[in-house]
Amino acid sequence: MFYKIFFTTFCLLLGYGSVSETSFAEKPDVDYEKQVVCKLGGVDITRGDIAYRQAVETRYADGKETEETTALFTLIRDAINLEVAVVCKMGPTEKEIEAMSLHADRSSQAPQLLADVKAIFGKDIPAYNRLYLAPTITNRKLRSYYSRDRKIHAQAINKIEAAWYDVMNRGDFSKTATKYDLEYKKLAPGRLEDIGNIPGPPGKVEATHNPLSEIVKSMGVGEIHKNIVESDRDFQIIRLAERDGDDYTLEAIIIEKRPYHDWCREQEKKVDIVFNDRKLYEQILKRYPDTLWLKDVRLIE
Repeated sequence: MFYKIFFTTFCLLLGYGSVSETSFAEKPDVDYEKQVVCKLGGVDITRGDIAYRQAVETRYADGKETEETTALFTLIRDAINLEVAVVCKMGPTEKEIEAMSLHADRSSQAPQLLADVKAIFGKDIPAYNRLYLAPTITNRKLRSYYSRDRKIHAQAINKIEAAWYDVMNRGDFSKTATKYDLEYKKLAPGRLEDIGNIPGPPGKVEATHNPLSEIVKSMGVGEIHKNIVESDRDFQIIRLAERDGDDYTLEAIIIEKRPYHDWCREQEKKVDIVFNDRKLYEQILKRYPDTLWLKDVRLIE
């Protein structure tokens, strides 16, 4: 019954109009939707899950049909993230999912889109929570865990701490940066409200909280900040080199954190991925040939 309801909704979203009952004569219905296509650790991905994801992605694409392999790829990525998050004790909780559901209902900037997505899932609230809400929570928590975990960034922390002690004694940012093979910057004068957007590689400004502006306004000219400044992307030692009215000039020694995606690739290798459908596996491998975790998949037929 679900497959009939879903397929009708899917076709209407694509603009195909009504669908007759004879269209489903050869569909296995409930048994078909429950078939497990892929298994990752404790997560089963079924044909019903793929159908849901196809419909959601199609709606996001304003009716442009999403391929089955694309939907499956997204589901596998979400499942890998969940498996890694569970190991890190960062999996989404029922309370977090409930809170996110309420937040989405109250503050969605695209209420019609959300209504259409919820209509796809209908009364299958567990699937809506598991496939639509939970991945967003998991991704946020996993990124936060990665950003703040001291073991992941131990090498960078040890290096920036050694540089901090050195520069506090030496006072020469450029020489300390050279000694420890770190990045040195003397930033162009900028207003306080712009300071948080200056550090980091050009073209890679991220929407993350940077505490620099709050720190700098409490510093005197020539002062080295007493603590290492940490953002989501790097560690910094900073000094207020000059101030001219509302313009501040900073010196900084910077070390970037290990890239998030590099860490993720390491974790992916630990997730056991099993395919029960050779045809789908070959299709997804053909579409995403450079995806490393696809190389380690086990096939069970």
